Amino acid sequence: MPIFEKRSTLPVPVEELFAYHARPGAIQRLIPPWQAVKMLENSGHIRDGARMVIQMKLGPFKKNWVALHHDYVEGRQFCDRQVSGPFAKWDHTHQFEAGDAPGTSTLTDHIEYELPMGPIGRAVGGGMARRQLEGMFAFRHRRTRFDLERHAAYRAMPRLRVAITGATGLLGTALSALLTTGGHTVLPVSRTKLAANSSTIHWNTETGEIDAQAMAGCDALIHLAGRNIGVRWTKKHRQEIWDSRIPATEKLCRTIAALPVRPATLICASGVGIYGNRGDEELTEESTVGDDYPARICKAWEAATAPAANAGLRVANIRIGVVLAAQGGALKKLLPSTRWGLAGPIGGGRQFLPWISMDDALGVIYDTLMINTRGPINAVSPQPIRQRDFIQTLAHLLHRPAIIPMPTPIIRLLFGEMGTTLLLGSIRAQPTRLLQKQFHYVLPTE
Repeated sequence: MPIFEKRSTLPVPVEELFAYHARPGAIQRLIPPWQAVKMLENSGHIRDGARMVIQMKLGPFKKNWVALHHDYVEGRQFCDRQVSGPFAKWDHTHQFEAGDAPGTSTLTDHIEYELPMGPIGRAVGGGMARRQLEGMFAFRHRRTRFDLERHAAYRAMPRLRVAITGATGLLGTALSALLTTGGHTVLPVSRTKLAANSSTIHWNTETGEIDAQAMAGCDALIHLAGRNIGVRWTKKHRQEIWDSRIPATEKLCRTIAALPVRPATLICASGVGIYGNRGDEELTEESTVGDDYPARICKAWEAATAPAANAGLRVANIRIGVVLAAQGGALKKLLPSTRWGLAGPIGGGRQFLPWISMDDALGVIYDTLMINTRGPINAVSPQPIRQRDFIQTLAHLLHRPAIIPMPTPIIRLLFGEMGTTLLLGSIRAQPTRLLQKQFHYVLPTE
């Protein structure tokens, strides 16, 4: 029977390493972004008898992976065994040991597995399965190290109760998982009114009303909710984009400001689109703002947080760039055409793309939560890239050409003002405030 094992030494005590894996967000953090999976059932713990069901996409087909946990040893080990799924057999032992050096630990993933169809399955798919395991666990161990280093930076600080709007979105989902693996408590803020015993905080976006009792115990509110701006800007979509950001944020901030017990911190999403199309001009948090549609949206969005600031909350406006994540956003939209060799420069490709990796975007929000920072913060890579260079890099990683251009007239025809502004506009934003405080980037370059 094939055996796969991956071992890494990590710069934290074994108790912290085990606690990370035992917390609810760990499984989500450790699923590689290139795997098309959906969590259908998760008990939230790793003790014996805990059940997990993941829906996997295998080519055009979907298959559920059902696993049960067993052989739990507090602080040292837990195991999961496939009950049904793509393997003929799968038994995964997670082991945690103290490292040789003080303050270090060793993580070992030991897997005994068997492919379907016995010898035929091993002959046909054995090599591919081995390569997939190597890639998956290399990612898992890198991400574990990244998360533990982030958490270790705030080891001496209290764990926080954090309310998050937009918690089910791409960024909110990943942020919730990261914070929970650090021992913080996350309470999603939802427009849907749930049962009284739910950990979700109800928020009426029409009136701004929020569950004051649930919010009273929160240390911070992270506001990420807002209608997707990457759609053709019809009159209806313009109104939805505006209403979901400006009136909703202002009502929320007025409500929070009036609470008898309120969070000390508000972190509100914004965007580097606030600077407008500025060509090759380097843009910092001190730069003037633009006057196109996204700039007006972001300017009004940040202004809508004034009631919270006036009430004494620490308010930070995270001007987020293009977040690169395989699970969604711009990168997910680009991947299919690039894989087919149909990608190329857009409108000449000289425009700057103010990008940031998903893990670094999460790190910026996390650091802003834990450090006494306020005001605007450009959440972008310190090395902006021109669009043509970005698409060439992506195509190179996928071993594909990037020679089919998309001319400006086609962009205008297909996407209207949205395409002209977002796809052809150039924003050379610099993360000046992050660099000043020596923010640690996981992926500073493409």
